[in-house]
Amino acid sequence: MIVCPCCGSTVANPDFIVDLNTNTVTRESQQVHLSRMEAELLEAFRRRFPGTLTEDNALNALYGAGDAPEAYAIALRVHVSKLRKRIKFLGMRIDNVRASGWRLVYGDT
Repeated sequence: MIVCPCCGSTVANPDFIVDLNTNTVTRESQQVHLSRMEAELLEAFRRRFPGTLTEDNALNALYGAGDAPEAYAIALRVHVSKLRKRIKFLGMRIDNVRASGWRLVYGDT
């Protein structure tokens, strides 16, 4: 059993851990440092795994509920692009889901 270092709750999917206190992701004893926004975005992917993270869900995770300006949507795409590059080292990737959003993929998924 693995306990989340951020909130102390039991982690249901221990394949990787996102620590929002240190903005790091750990998978198979490898650790990558992320920006605060990248860590929050990856946590949103983890909560939706193995499903799709929609643009609205991601915007809510990063900027809070409500209608986000177009500039936030553009910034979100930049964060997804940067996150893709950082997690590649851990054997993870983010796939586009046409007209839906993105899906986190790693291991046998």
